[in-house]
Amino acid sequence: MTCTSSLVVSLLAAMVAVTYFDRQHNNIIHEYVARNDDIAILSATYYNRSRRFCPSPYFQQHSLREQHCGATTECSPGATPETLGAVRHIEQRLRRDENRLQRIGRLSPPSAYTSQHLRHRRGRAPRDFRIFPVVQQIPFYCKWVPFIAVGLVSEGMTSLQLATGEQGMSVSYRLPHFERHDVVACFSPLFLNERWQLLLLTAEVYSHYGAAMHFYVRSMITDLFTLLTRYPKARIQPWPAVRLGEKRASSSSFDPNIELEFRNQAAAMTDCLLYYKESAKYIVFPDTDDVIIPRLGRTYFEEFERVKCFIVGRRRSQRDGSLAVLSAQQLAVVFLLYPDAAAVAYNMSQSAIISSETRWGKIVVRPERTDSAWIHRSYGIREGYEQVTLPIELNSALHLRFWNFNNQSQMSDDIVPIYDPLLKNLSGAPLFNRDDLAEINDSFVANMRQAGSTYDRLPEVSIYYPLIEQCYNRIFYNGEHHGKCKGPELCDLPQFPGVRCMNVKSDYETFDGYQRIFLHRLVNARFEQSDLGCSM
Repeated sequence: MTCTSSLVVSLLAAMVAVTYFDRQHNNIIHEYVARNDDIAILSATYYNRSRRFCPSPYFQQHSLREQHCGATTECSPGATPETLGAVRHIEQRLRRDENRLQRIGRLSPPSAYTSQHLRHRRGRAPRDFRIFPVVQQIPFYCKWVPFIAVGLVSEGMTSLQLATGEQGMSVSYRLPHFERHDVVACFSPLFLNERWQLLLLTAEVYSHYGAAMHFYVRSMITDLFTLLTRYPKARIQPWPAVRLGEKRASSSSFDPNIELEFRNQAAAMTDCLLYYKESAKYIVFPDTDDVIIPRLGRTYFEEFERVKCFIVGRRRSQRDGSLAVLSAQQLAVVFLLYPDAAAVAYNMSQSAIISSETRWGKIVVRPERTDSAWIHRSYGIREGYEQVTLPIELNSALHLRFWNFNNQSQMSDDIVPIYDPLLKNLSGAPLFNRDDLAEINDSFVANMRQAGSTYDRLPEVSIYYPLIEQCYNRIFYNGEHHGKCKGPELCDLPQFPGVRCMNVKSDYETFDGYQRIFLHRLVNARFEQSDLGCSM
């Protein structure tokens, strides 16, 4: 079924991730409190004639025209849907005051709209949009959390503003990625990244099994950054911290990034989902230490298609369309890593599952069936679909948390470890295919030979990783202090002059035309070389 419309006005879905700061409490407060607030707008995506973005769950009852989207969510040329997505940060409780930004919408129920705050050039026509959270529950008591906004524009939009009356702030927007991909891997934002053994292994494995890779980077040692850019299937995007200007509601000493969950992870993953929504058949959201090795197919696409068929087969009473998200359970795995050209092959040949502990898992989504993403769960699944957990006996995400180093550089002739996630010896299936391992090794060796001196300069000793690991064990993995937001900004790390790093620098503009609300718009994010080490 296609999306249809009886009006000339086209469809726009504005997706925005927003963050709120509450100076008075750790938890969400729903009551109205008069005060000033800051809002940082990070990105916006404009969908013209979207094939997949027919947001009937948000507009079917409340827009000027009805939308009818079927399971395939294909939109007919007559509908000319145009959608806009923006990732931003906004205050937790939307105001009831009619002159304030919260007139855009309410968190729930999704029935409150305004026609005054989103307008676009070509007639300056105002359009409605609604704000809703990326994560329904604030993770780890963070005071700033991501949100999404969905709105409408007319066909032929040339500019976009958030406006109150005649005043407004222009919002720049991007187009989504249109090159088709079977599978895209959107990785969590990377910071102080120097663990080249892990990152290059991950890049080789995901490339080998057919995934396009999207990396969000805050900071990374220069030589590793250079090597990562050599992978044709890798796209690297700067992921800036939130920097508020001089005109701001909160104190100049307040750093909003300490109240963002793990480097604004949910906003980054939702941003990636929006970017590839039109072009990817499946999107997986891992950390770089999560490796999925296909067990049901030769590639990720074959794997996910067969998993889908398996689940549908177990639910014969349900149709295929019920599957929105796969959640692969996560295992702790030991990898033996070596700083030489044969590291990838030898390490994988010596790997074994050492713990039957399972954690939250990582998700794989059908992008046309969900509108937001978090690393462990999607809260934006469209009506009629659901998230299902993949049975662990089928497959899981291998968590490469425990490391051993060895100076050997030859592939092992030992028996390949078996896939035994619960350590019960229930299966004799190998953990990986040796032919795949050999091809991954050949690719890695060839890539590093071409890299020449850049590869030779990679560090043998990690500087940042032990400090981050110690900090994370203290603030997160030990289970203590869960009344605070978790993130690397809580780690007290020294500078390391002489360490060459690529750091993200960003510029924001401030708009103070609203009553007691300051809008901070990201206008530029870029990588800059530093000889003083990596920064947050």
